[in-house]
Amino acid sequence: MAWPAKRPRSGGFDGEGLGPLSRCRSVQRYRKLNRIDEGTYGVVYRACDVETGEVVALKQLKLAAVKSEDGFPVASLREMSLLLEARHPNIVRCHEVVVGNTLQHVFMVMEYIEHELKLLVAQLAFGVADVKCLLRQLLTGLQFLHKNWIMHRDLKTSNILLDRSGVLKICDFGLARHFGEPLRPYTQRVQSLWYRAPELLLGLRTYTNLIDIWSGGCVFAELLLGRPVFEGKAEVHQLGLIFGLTGRPSEDSWPGCTGLANWKLTEGLKESWPSWRGLFPADGVLSDLGLDLLQLLLECCPERRLAADAALEHAYFEEAPQAQEPGMLPTFKESNSEGRRHQPALPEPGFVDPGG
Repeated sequence: MAWPAKRPRSGGFDGEGLGPLSRCRSVQRYRKLNRIDEGTYGVVYRACDVETGEVVALKQLKLAAVKSEDGFPVASLREMSLLLEARHPNIVRCHEVVVGNTLQHVFMVMEYIEHELKLLVAQLAFGVADVKCLLRQLLTGLQFLHKNWIMHRDLKTSNILLDRSGVLKICDFGLARHFGEPLRPYTQRVQSLWYRAPELLLGLRTYTNLIDIWSGGCVFAELLLGRPVFEGKAEVHQLGLIFGLTGRPSEDSWPGCTGLANWKLTEGLKESWPSWRGLFPADGVLSDLGLDLLQLLLECCPERRLAADAALEHAYFEEAPQAQEPGMLPTFKESNSEGRRHQPALPEPGFVDPGG
């Protein structure tokens, strides 16, 4: 992994035998202000640069959470590498990696963003123009990732940030990875259950970046509903909720689906037909064009799902009301200046990335 050149650091461990991490500066350059949130693989703090006063987000990696025979976890190295090289307005920026006194104290220094989309969705009702603005930015970020052969693999509203200027940022690349052609098998235990694509639920391992598009469709629906669209309690329940909206797939609508490893899980599910307008009524906030786009994003058959660049060209973005400009989005009270009061979520059984 190529690491950006750093000025000589003071403090921290001596770095002997630690490869590229030995050239990182010390975390003592930053002073913690408050804890923002904690997840399975990291703790995020609001901090400031003691020399410049700049406020940043400081993510301490939980290296013990992902075991690795090679020492430093591959997933953590991958996250650092991807974020250090990814430069796009809709991707959270990682400035550098800093270290503490031991190899167990490794921090990513990222730009500080004021809001988490999950909290805003739970508290506010977005207008159609606002939803279009947020969705367009999300798709633009995904378009950049996918053109650079990167799958995020854990897209959800808690991994999407919004700054005070209305700019949306995709964050948390702990499960992200490069992909390529020809495709090869990857671990299917990725994506949080409520945002997990049906091909993963049904056991497909040779999947593509289109799993991110499914998650993006779930985020679109959540912006409209004010809550997650599929709140499954287990994989079978999740499939039942999905098919209850989209209709149960068949060999005609999704060639090869009945041959997937977990198709037998669907045998106990009732036969269902699409019920889109039952959840998104015609007299609601979602127009016919908007429903068409949502259906294309939440298409069960991955080969028929709309890619990010095509989604950005959809006529939904052309009809009135036009997408709001980011700078014209409503302003909100800053939410990341205080710590979350909830406990960190426990991972689902097997919800790790063993390098695949």
